[in-house]
Amino acid sequence: MSSAAIRRYISVSVVIVAVILPTVLLGQITFEKTYGGSNDEYGWCAQPTPDDGYIIVGSTRSFGNGGDVYLIKTDSLGDTLWTRTYDNGGGDIGLWVEQTGDGGYIISGASGWPLYLIKTDSLGNVVWENTYDGTGCGYCVREVSDGGFVVVGSWGNRTFLVKTNSLGGLVWLRIYGGGWEDDGRSVCESPDGGYAIVGYTFNYMTGCSTDVTMIKVNSNGDSLWGRRYGGLLDDWGYSVQSTADGGYIIVGVTRSFSLHGYDDVYVIKTDSLGWSQWSGPYGGPFIDFGTSVDVTSDGGYIVGGFTGSIGAGGWDFYLLKLDSLGDSIWATAYGGTDRDRGNCVREASDGGYIIVGSTYSFGAGLHDIYLVKTDGNGEVGITEEDPKTRAESKGFFFPQNHPNPFHHSTLISYSLPITTQVNLTIHDITGRLVETLANETKQPGIHNVRWNRRTNSSGVYFYRLKVGEFVATRKMVVL
Repeated sequence: MSSAAIRRYISVSVVIVAVILPTVLLGQITFEKTYGGSNDEYGWCAQPTPDDGYIIVGSTRSFGNGGDVYLIKTDSLGDTLWTRTYDNGGGDIGLWVEQTGDGGYIISGASGWPLYLIKTDSLGNVVWENTYDGTGCGYCVREVSDGGFVVVGSWGNRTFLVKTNSLGGLVWLRIYGGGWEDDGRSVCESPDGGYAIVGYTFNYMTGCSTDVTMIKVNSNGDSLWGRRYGGLLDDWGYSVQSTADGGYIIVGVTRSFSLHGYDDVYVIKTDSLGWSQWSGPYGGPFIDFGTSVDVTSDGGYIVGGFTGSIGAGGWDFYLLKLDSLGDSIWATAYGGTDRDRGNCVREASDGGYIIVGSTYSFGAGLHDIYLVKTDGNGEVGITEEDPKTRAESKGFFFPQNHPNPFHHSTLISYSLPITTQVNLTIHDITGRLVETLANETKQPGIHNVRWNRRTNSSGVYFYRLKVGEFVATRKMVVL
């Protein structure tokens, strides 16, 4: 195995407990928010909006008529601006939302079993809504270059793709697959005007498993080629995005290439013809699911899902940052001690990330929609300050701890130009005080303090030095 491949399988895990109040971090706002009532709410998709807020879609049993599509518009701090419910008469659910060119929104989901498509204005008021015979659950909808929409989903164990005009009128409906287990989960428009569909399909060679599959179709929905990815066991595809080089990035779950015998996140980078350029499993010792992927402004990728390997317990939201070659940069978890499942991730306008899903750990009751906004390092709450502070030019110095990362103990150093009061503290990722290392008057010169982790769990911590007007914070990682 190459060194790059080895690095691809390594990630640093961080446990994050919910923080409801938003925090501004070096120009990046972070928060964790829940939305819902006393019954069940589920969040399936969230997107940044041009006003730096967010649009969320899911389902609600607390509001509306019970079992309705639920749309939430927030500001940049995650505070609710307005909500809407949509009822078509039977078990309605919203699975995907995007802002359209006219400032409104397009929502796909299901009403009972048929595809349910809703077009709204900028305030969530219905412009038109429609269901389509011969279809099932609509997992993903995209506004395409001609002003219409394409929706992918599954019906009768087959993948369907619906093309509509801008008013929701059916242009064509295509069905793909052999009928045993063919499930379309995500679609994106290609530069040539066609579409790439990702999902999973039954593997007739093994006779007992599924493969990740990608189908490339032209602008009329006619199949041009298909590719399979996976091994002898089950592998599932859930999300696809086109990349700047004309290829695609796919995320899902693999059992065939599991690192520890459980399901792992599965990421595949392909060229424009769907041939794999690199792929790999990512995860820890237990189950890790990849449900969504986005291309980031640095040329890498952000993967979202949920994990049983790291976090506070049960399921936790999972974010995985990859570079352009698939090497893991960091991985973090968010949530409480119960079931928290992340479904959709997107890069925000400030370079941070949002991930939405549902939580049983927090909120008003039962399941609630759970939205997490992180900074560019996947962190929520306390973070590092600019190391080039004006105070350091006056003789204060506060370098990085050594070693970092570390297992048992690390050395923290600082220098003082004068005799002064010093406060040196350790905080966890949420900003909670873990330990005070110094709170006394110190003489000029270099001072060294060793911190022993003791019973503190692995993850990211911060050490903060306050000397008069000088306040600085550094990050360290316990392995």
